[in-house]
Amino acid sequence: MELSTPMLRALRDRLAPAFAPVDDDLLAVGDRLGQAAARIDGIGERFGDLRRLLDGEALETASTQLAAASAGMVALAARKEQAVTALGVLGTRLGAVGARIAFLSRINEALGVLTLNSAIASSSLDADSRDIVTFQTDLRRLTDLAAQTVRRFGQQHAAAVKDLGCIAAQQAAFNRQHGAALRQVPARITAGLDAITALRRQASAAAEQTQDRGRAISGAIGTVVTALQVGDATRQRLEHVTDALGQVLAGLEGAGVPWCAGLSPAEASALAARALAMQAALLRDAGATLGTESRSVTASLARLGQEAEAMVAQGQALYGRGGPQGRSFLGALDGDLGQAASLVGSSRASLEALDAAMAAIDGHMRSLRAGLGEIRGMEIDLRVAGLNAVFRCARLGKQGAALGAVTIELRAYAKQMAEGVDGLSAALEAALETSATLMQGGGQGQVAALEAMMATLRDGLERLGDAGRAMDAAVAGLREEGGRVPGELAAMAECLGAALGLAQELGGMGGELEALSAGAPEVAPGLVHDRLLLVHAVPFTMEREREIARGFGADVPAAAAPAAAMEVDDFLF
Repeated sequence: MELSTPMLRALRDRLAPAFAPVDDDLLAVGDRLGQAAARIDGIGERFGDLRRLLDGEALETASTQLAAASAGMVALAARKEQAVTALGVLGTRLGAVGARIAFLSRINEALGVLTLNSAIASSSLDADSRDIVTFQTDLRRLTDLAAQTVRRFGQQHAAAVKDLGCIAAQQAAFNRQHGAALRQVPARITAGLDAITALRRQASAAAEQTQDRGRAISGAIGTVVTALQVGDATRQRLEHVTDALGQVLAGLEGAGVPWCAGLSPAEASALAARALAMQAALLRDAGATLGTESRSVTASLARLGQEAEAMVAQGQALYGRGGPQGRSFLGALDGDLGQAASLVGSSRASLEALDAAMAAIDGHMRSLRAGLGEIRGMEIDLRVAGLNAVFRCARLGKQGAALGAVTIELRAYAKQMAEGVDGLSAALEAALETSATLMQGGGQGQVAALEAMMATLRDGLERLGDAGRAMDAAVAGLREEGGRVPGELAAMAECLGAALGLAQELGGMGGELEALSAGAPEVAPGLVHDRLLLVHAVPFTMEREREIARGFGADVPAAAAPAAAMEVDDFLF
C-alpha cells in the first residue's frame, strides 16, 4: 500500500498551529492565577498586620489607660459631690461669721447712743474740765473707727457670701446636669472595654483563621499553576510529532533523510507506516493527558472558587460587614468615650470656676481676720478711756455721778465687743478651715490631672479607632479583593475549554494517522529497532514518549540526566 503524502501533509499542516491558541490561553490562566494568588496573599498580610495590632502592646496600654481614666471619672464625680457638700458647710460657717459681725454692729449702735448720753451728761457739769473734753473726743473717735471697721467687715462678708452663692449655685447646677453621667459613663466605658478586650481576642483568632485559609488557598493555587505545565509538555510533544511527520514526508518524497537511507521503496513505505502508527499513539496519549489535566485544573479552579467564597463568608461572619471610622470595633464605646471627654472638659471648666471663686472668698475672709487686730485695739482703748473717765468722775463727786454711770456702761460694752471679736475670730477660723479643704481639692494640680485625663481619653479613643479602622479595612479588602477571586477563577476555567477541545481533536488526528498507516506490511524487527526512532530529529524529553516508542520496538536510549535532575515534565507526565 502506498501512503498518501497529500493527506499526510494536510494533517501535519493542521497539527503544527493547533496548540498556539491553547498555549495563549494557558499562559493567560497562569498569569491570572498569579494575580489571584497575590490578592489572597495581600489579604493574608492585612490580616497578619491586624492580628499584630490587636495583640500589640499599644492597644493593651490604651485599654489600661482608658480604664484608669474611667476610674478617675468616678473619683471626680465623688469630689464634685463633696465640693457641693463643703460649699454648704462653708455657707453655714459664713452665716456664723455674719451673725458675729451683726453682733458687733449692734454694739457699735449702742456705743453711738452711749456717746450721745455721755455728751448730755457732760453738758450738765459746772466744772470746765479738759479731761472730760478729751474723754468725749476719744469716745467719739473710737466709736466712729469701730463703726467703720465693722461696716468694712460687713462689706467683705457680703462679698464672700455673694461669691459663695454664685459658685454654690453653679456647682449644684453642674451636678444636676452632669452628676449622673459622671457616674454612669465610666460604668459604660468599663463594660465597653471588657467587650473590646473580648472582641480583640476573637478578632485576633479570626485573623489567624483567615490567614490560615488564605495560605491554604495560595498553596492550592500554586499546585494548579504547577499542573498547568501540562501545556508546556503538550506543546513539546506536538512539536516532536510535527517534526517526525515532516521527516516521514521528506523521506517518502525522496529526500535523503537518515531514517530511510539505503532502504527499498517497499521497506521505506512499511517503516513510514510504522512511524505514523507510533505518532498516532503519541498524539492520542498527549491528547488524553491534556484532557485529563485540563479537567483536573478546571475542577481545582472550581474548588478554589468555593474556598475563596467560603473565606469571604467566614471573614464577614467573624467580623461583621464593618462600618465607617472603626465603629464596628468600637461600638457604643466610641460615643461613651466622646461623652467622657466632653464631661471631663466641662468638669475642668467647673473646677477652674470653683478655684477662682474660692480664691476670692478666701481673700475676703483673710482680710476679715487681718482686721480683727484693729477692732481688738479699739476695744482696749475703750476700756482705758472708760477707766480714766471713772477716776475723773470720782474727783467730781456727786456732780460726776451721771457721767460715771456712762463710763460703767462703756466698760460693759467694751467687754461685749471683746467677746464679739473672739466669737468672730472662731467663726472665721472655722470658715477658713472649710475654705482650705475646698481649695486643696482644686488648684493647678487637679486641673493638670483633668487635662491628662482628657489627653488619655483622646489618645485611647484614637488608638482604638485605629484598630477599628484597620479591622474594617481588612474586612473591606477581604470582601472586595477576595470577592473578585471566585469570578476570576470561573473565567479561567472557561479558558480551559479550548484545551479540552484540542484534547479531543488530537485524539481524532491520531485516528487519522492510524488510518493512513493501516494495512501496511510488517517491518522486520531489526529495521524497526534500528531506524524507527530516526524519524525524530529532536530527542524525546519525556519518559512517557520513550515508553510509547519502546512499545513500538524502537531502540530508545535511557535518559541522559539522573533522576534528581530530571525535568518536572519527566516525572509528572
